[in-house]
Amino acid sequence: MGQLEEMRVFVEIAKAESITGAAHRLEMAPSAVSRRLKDLENRLGVQLLTRTTRQVNLTEIGRTFLAHSNRILEEVAEAENEVVSQNDRLTGTMRVTAPISWGLQTLPPMVADFMKQHEDLKIEIDLSDGFVDLVESGIDIAVRIGELPDSSLIARRLADIGMHALASPAFLSSHGPIESPKDLEKLPGLLYQGSGKSDIWNWEKHVKASDNKDKKLGGRVSVPMRMKSNNGDMLAEAAACGLGVVLLPDFLCRDKIETGKLVPILTDYRWGNFSVFAVYPPTRHLATRTRTFIDYLAENLK
Repeated sequence: MGQLEEMRVFVEIAKAESITGAAHRLEMAPSAVSRRLKDLENRLGVQLLTRTTRQVNLTEIGRTFLAHSNRILEEVAEAENEVVSQNDRLTGTMRVTAPISWGLQTLPPMVADFMKQHEDLKIEIDLSDGFVDLVESGIDIAVRIGELPDSSLIARRLADIGMHALASPAFLSSHGPIESPKDLEKLPGLLYQGSGKSDIWNWEKHVKASDNKDKKLGGRVSVPMRMKSNNGDMLAEAAACGLGVVLLPDFLCRDKIETGKLVPILTDYRWGNFSVFAVYPPTRHLATRTRTFIDYLAENLK
């Protein structure tokens, strides 16, 4: 078996975390997969995986080799795709990760439409709010929201998401009226746990100055915590049940505003926004399917 095929077998074992799982994906006998791994390790003179009766785990050098293997196999697949592609035909498998709530609310219709346009393309989607190592996991595109940490990854801004201060009609009838951000300091807040300063809500307001020019005012308000959650859908539901005021991104509250379950408050104020980014590993040649999908997201998220 050639070096590339050995790499493919190794990558599938690492992905499945078992020889049996890899054998199933590769449609090979487990004994054949185990033999290919042994041949690869003997040829390299290193141990790439530690084995138990139930699963295998990457060694430190195995993780390094996996990152290189994923990149090499991706470049080989892209080279083949470029040669055999006709017009805008996309082939192969694209791996995408995105935050859970945003992914569930936004991705399904877009992915479905994109895949209908490119019937030979396969897509694997991992919805997770946790950190995902793109290189080690073989991820092509990660959708990330908010501030990005410094890294070697490449990021492209896709869209901005507006924030809304909200409460249920029942809550407003018993706690209203809410006329200024200062009023929020006396109300129970439903706060997002993933933010370091989730109880601090920043606001802006544009007013007419004496010279008839627009003037921007700004400030911040501390909202007492009634409940915290690391999931925006949970906070939206809690707010709809009348538990308190909440600050939510547009994609999480749009449906509840339209159905009347939540009502925007203090609409003369702006509550900031978050940017949506497509993040991908640096490569000398971005795969055509990856570039095309990023362009599609950017166009449709406008």
